[in-house]
Amino acid sequence: MNTSCRAKGALVNMSVVIRVEDVCKVYRLGVVGYGTLRQDLQSWWARTRGGEDPNAPLDAPPKHADSDANILHALSNICFDVSKGESLGIIGRNGAGKSTLLQIIAGMTIPTSGRVKIRGKVASLLSVGAGFHPDLTGRENIYLKAATLGMSRAEVSKKYEEIVEFSEIGRFIDTPMKRYSKGMNTRLGFAVAAHLEPEVLLVDEVLTGGDHKFRLKVIERLKALSAQGCTVLFVSHKLGALRQLCSRAIRLDQGRMVEDGATDTVINNYFAALALPGSDLSEDGDPEDFRGAAGNGDDAYERNKRTITAGKAASAETTDDVRKPGEPETNGPARILGGFASDGQGNKKTTFSYAEDITFTAVIEVQRRDLGLASVLAVVDENDNRVLASYDNDLADSQLAAAEPGIYNYRVTLGSRLLKPGLYQVNFAIRDGNSKILQKRKALCAFELVDNETRRGLQGNYDKGAIVAPELHWELDHRS
Repeated sequence: MNTSCRAKGALVNMSVVIRVEDVCKVYRLGVVGYGTLRQDLQSWWARTRGGEDPNAPLDAPPKHADSDANILHALSNICFDVSKGESLGIIGRNGAGKSTLLQIIAGMTIPTSGRVKIRGKVASLLSVGAGFHPDLTGRENIYLKAATLGMSRAEVSKKYEEIVEFSEIGRFIDTPMKRYSKGMNTRLGFAVAAHLEPEVLLVDEVLTGGDHKFRLKVIERLKALSAQGCTVLFVSHKLGALRQLCSRAIRLDQGRMVEDGATDTVINNYFAALALPGSDLSEDGDPEDFRGAAGNGDDAYERNKRTITAGKAASAETTDDVRKPGEPETNGPARILGGFASDGQGNKKTTFSYAEDITFTAVIEVQRRDLGLASVLAVVDENDNRVLASYDNDLADSQLAAAEPGIYNYRVTLGSRLLKPGLYQVNFAIRDGNSKILQKRKALCAFELVDNETRRGLQGNYDKGAIVAPELHWELDHRS
């Protein structure tokens, strides 16, 4: 995995449309300035003399402008090239720097250091309503947005009907956009950006607006633009869509580019990394809130971070270094130590055939007997849909409730031919008799289902368009 700059200097290679060179972005946290020139000069003079800031709140701790605690490195030494007609996916956890990177490439903000070079006309859809005036109608905003891209009114008029038809808001096109919903804003924004013949298109989470039908239209339009030579940079947590659109992806982690390679490899490694420990320990909550969104627990994630090289999956088992078994009790009657997925022979792994059973194991330490203990397991897909959930007391009393102090492997088996092929993660929680979550682990383990042995597998992981896709037995009875 090579994440260093491939080349520097002018865009001599005509196939290279975007070049990002050693881009860094640093933000200073907290309030900068006090609102008046007099107060700012007072504070500056006091700091230069080594004195206390006369304008600081009385209870504010002393701080220095150059203190590491006051600095956020949103991006650190980002380098890559993008060629003409290439579709590049950008993935990473929330806060990894994806949107900041697109904003720098779009020219909406400047880097602290480094530079970005672009050849061609750039269109972007980085936030809902960006480039639109809320008091203008949809029709007026189409022409306004096009003008910012340097297009004449005559050029826009030729594309106008296509834009309105694609956005599916023709009935509301003469209504002020301040009355549009988020989805309507997103649909019109993408329709304008994608139909005004940009040479570079920057898209940030456009698939969060609109229904399933519109998402399919977006993907098909982006594919068509790429085939016409448009370069697309695509940020999305919808990893399935990213696989369809992009042949190459980069992965960001806390402002650093940790991987650049084939989309399947980068996504698999990213998804496997979600199985590393670091989910909200001892967090209160309702079982109905126990869903996906594996973006929490970054401190624990840092404690257990490991390098994932291109083409290699992460460990199939997660562990938790917060407290070792046998140490004094810290949180409740039981705690989750780790977990893994395994096949019918007990082999721990992350990739399974659609046609085989999968056993999920949670390693639990019971610290004292508690008759109210029970467990919840949820399976979440790559689009953060909760596709399956099970309580350990669905059919009988929880075995965990009767367990004496000790360390246990708590197993549950998912039958074959139930979930469709794809990427999944398993969430696990321990709750008390009042259904209060005592501890939960998001991404206890992660796994991929592939279909290479069944009749459907011969058709290339055929997607039925459903979350659950079992193979059911059908019978045809002749009636007459």
